[in-house]
Amino acid sequence: MDTDAEVLIAGAGPTGLLLAGELGLAGARTAVVERLPQRTGRSKVLHLQPRTAEVLDCRGLLEPVLDRSMALLPSGHFAGLPLDYGAGTW
Repeated sequence: MDTDAEVLIAGAGPTGLLLAGELGLAGARTAVVERLPQRTGRSKVLHLQPRTAEVLDCRGLLEPVLDRSMALLPSGHFAGLPLDYGAGTW
């Protein structure tokens, strides 16, 4: 592990890895730690969340991902509260 890291990110899932990449682009030294010794075999990345699409679009990476996404989610929840994403607003 990089002992000179400025930021420690817990979890090497989609969110943790995207955060590490974004911080790295901004010049921060990061270290990502994961408690699981290997992949679970279950994917967390079958659907494309609107905020994820916005970030990918800012980096010019959205188009290749759209073809592989199973669905663009029109709604979801946060802490059990319903959210309407207004699908396709990105």
